[in-house]
Amino acid sequence: MESAKNIDFSAIKLIIFDLDGTILPLHKRFYAVWIDTLTKFNLPNLSWEEFMYNIEQDTLMNYIDPSRRQQFMKSFLSAYSKYTSPDDTIIPGAKEVLIQLKKAGFLLALATGRISSITELANEMKSHKLDQLFEVITAQKAEDVKFGTLVSKENQIKYILTELNISPSQAIMVGDYITDIHSGKAMGLKTIALLSSRVSLEILKKAGPDMILESINSLPQVIFSESISKVEEVK
Repeated sequence: MESAKNIDFSAIKLIIFDLDGTILPLHKRFYAVWIDTLTKFNLPNLSWEEFMYNIEQDTLMNYIDPSRRQQFMKSFLSAYSKYTSPDDTIIPGAKEVLIQLKKAGFLLALATGRISSITELANEMKSHKLDQLFEVITAQKAEDVKFGTLVSKENQIKYILTELNISPSQAIMVGDYITDIHSGKAMGLKTIALLSSRVSLEILKKAGPDMILESINSLPQVIFSESISKVEEVK
């Protein structure tokens, strides 16, 4: 666990989570859809080893011509939402962490970069029995990208804060990728980066999160030990 700055968890009411790589496993689904999209765009495929190396170095987009990247990512993110596999599951321990945080009184919300309708996303959460844990779920809705405009994660965060009447200083963004951290910081939230998608520690550090943890399973220990310390300070 790598801690960059302190977070006063006693001031936090809302925790916003990314989905893929944070709550749901990333790599098998990501690889399958990425390869399908490369094929669709007549681009060379990557081996599993090449794929994982480029995940770690955050260099997957180097294989896509800049002029085609937006079109490629719209195709990829749309297909990702519709992909199903018998291997689809939850990161071990993630559901228990979410239940623990909810029981402790935190509001939980979901912000994902997938291009998906809210109904599609809600149905997938229901299939994992996660739907009742989140106050709000958001995605890059398919109907919003017909004309080439992607819904940023910043806008998703703004929507969640507005819906729940929470100020940025009362919220944390938790995710496994630099976009999650940049978006959270841009909206004035504290941010926690996770190493669960295997993006390198050095790259995540450059995004400037307030804290870096191994995975979602590290959250309760950090949050509740911090809360206990605050109580002891008051005493």
